[in-house]
Amino acid sequence: MSRRAGLPTRLIGAWLIACIGWNAAACADEVLSTDVVLNLVTNSNVTLSSDGRRVAWQVTRPPEAAQSQRNVVHEVWSAAVDAPAKRVLEAGGGAYRPSWSPDGKQLAWLQGTEPSGTVQLRVKTLANGEVRTLTDAPGGVAAFEWSPQGDRIAYTAWDGISAEQQREHSEGRDWIVFDEPGRQLRLYVTDLATAKSVLVTRAELSVHYFSWSPRGDQLVIAAAPSASADDEMLRTRPYVVAAVGSVPRLLADHFGRLAFPTWSADGTWIAWLASLDVSDAYNGNVFAVPASGGAAPKNLTEGFEGTATWLGAWPGHGATFVFRSVEGQVTNLRSVDPSGKVTLVNEPGAVLSGVPSFTADGRRFATTANTPSHPDEVVLGRTERNARLRRLTDSNLQLNSVRLGAQEVTRWRSKDGLPIEGVLIRPVGYQPGGRYPVVVHVHGGSESVVENGWRGSYRDWGQLLAARGYLVIYPNYRGSLGRGAAFV
Repeated sequence: MSRRAGLPTRLIGAWLIACIGWNAAACADEVLSTDVVLNLVTNSNVTLSSDGRRVAWQVTRPPEAAQSQRNVVHEVWSAAVDAPAKRVLEAGGGAYRPSWSPDGKQLAWLQGTEPSGTVQLRVKTLANGEVRTLTDAPGGVAAFEWSPQGDRIAYTAWDGISAEQQREHSEGRDWIVFDEPGRQLRLYVTDLATAKSVLVTRAELSVHYFSWSPRGDQLVIAAAPSASADDEMLRTRPYVVAAVGSVPRLLADHFGRLAFPTWSADGTWIAWLASLDVSDAYNGNVFAVPASGGAAPKNLTEGFEGTATWLGAWPGHGATFVFRSVEGQVTNLRSVDPSGKVTLVNEPGAVLSGVPSFTADGRRFATTANTPSHPDEVVLGRTERNARLRRLTDSNLQLNSVRLGAQEVTRWRSKDGLPIEGVLIRPVGYQPGGRYPVVVHVHGGSESVVENGWRGSYRDWGQLLAARGYLVIYPNYRGSLGRGAAFV
């Protein structure tokens, strides 16, 4: 870091007013501090009812000043879309990952339970307010998904530990032995009427992703021989398994990363995100096979100059899938059909950080998004190319009185002429022609990317440095996401 580094001519541009953004706040004299950054409220895990009338989301609040910084508070809130100011606390005390039932009459979430502290699945019936705990998984529930009919819920749960292991752990023998077989992450289905669960994956596999078939008789899973990091990253494969439980049927052999397996809305195709091969650093391509089987996977996004980071069925759109893509320093929603035709669905003008939750007709969605002037908020969108996002929450009002550094996408050429992009943040109070110390803020990975969104967290110091007079450059160097497999 050079304290005397001059601002390169190519980075000098028109002064941008730092306070322009969502709900353009009035500028003030206060600058960003660590107290503000470390005490932001976070919104995530948004779910939209199938009729588009209600939205629920997870809120993570910082602890009180006298509490340990580990005591963050997780809550689930909901609101009517036409009256978002009237919010209802659906569940507190460690509740997270809410999800509406297909008919919108029940809300499910995960929550730690006493006295064991293990995470279990809970469901609330909105008509009478009754809350039930549906699972009693010894190792805790990791993820869940409603069946399309709303009568069952599929979930993954960790194997419990033996009484001997529990005794050894309580006595302090809690060390971890490298390469020792760990607990499996298994798939179950529970019936809402009886609260009885059945084991679905009757094989030694750890299920990292899963999705129901439209008929509710099968699930597609992404599973690996174990839950180890190496197996998850290098040996995850797509399978189909009967919802009543069976030995999973392998859909395609694969060696590398794989995630987000999903059925098309009409049940005719199955797709997933995967790396091109074992040397590809990220599962950023959409592969698909006919659900009937008998065909090799087809890369639907071959040559696409972006990176798919989430994939799902597009309700009401037959065999067409929808995916979130990072393209340079922005994110978009795009669709892709079995022929490989990629189409822009929504250009949000903000960084989409959450998984989109769609209405039954696929025309509207809810998710979380951020901008250079504000961290993640709950937003509503429409699947139209030029439809702008509608913001539902404003969880960090303290930022309205804070001056931020002007932020923009910047570009330059590498020594061999290849265009490179990144994000530039100017110091608060920047004056054209002045000289400022520069910090190059390099992302890890390299299978990562810095988007032109909120850059102020406990490990992302761009706006903190800008508040102290630094010019900050985030380079998305070779190997970064957002420009396709060739760039990686």
